[in-house]
Amino acid sequence: MAKKRIGIHLSTSGGVFRAAERAHAIGANTFQIFSSSPRMWKAQQLEASHCEQMRRLRKEYDCFPLAIHKPKPPKPQPSSQQRFFKSNDYFEARYYASSTGRFLSPDWSAKVEPVPYAKLDNPQSLNLYAYLGNNPLGGVDSDHYRHG
Repeated sequence: MAKKRIGIHLSTSGGVFRAAERAHAIGANTFQIFSSSPRMWKAQQLEASHCEQMRRLRKEYDCFPLAIHKPKPPKPQPSSQQRFFKSNDYFEARYYASSTGRFLSPDWSAKVEPVPYAKLDNPQSLNLYAYLGNNPLGGVDSDHYRHG
């Protein structure tokens, strides 16, 4: 009966031969590595001495087969503007950040006012980022602009 092979994906940090040492240390008799760092666009050249040491250690530890796979290139990071539009909701009049529970733009007014829709007897009406006076369950905001 053939010997069962148990392995794991291992890091080659410090040299490709380190993966064989790590496999042996955890009791694996096969392992898998990336052909280059999955976080880099350009692969680094392997040192010949590290490759030879890897061959020797695999034979010594009976670590066969070795699976090597090529990583996918890293995805380009979106711009801050793309992240903004992807992570915030648009409610016809302004953007809402569900992560903070706040609108990201103040209420506006058709005429120029220092504080649109402010009611000086209600300090919460001065918070232009609140929705319905910071009580969204307390009323209906049919035009998306008014405070409660």
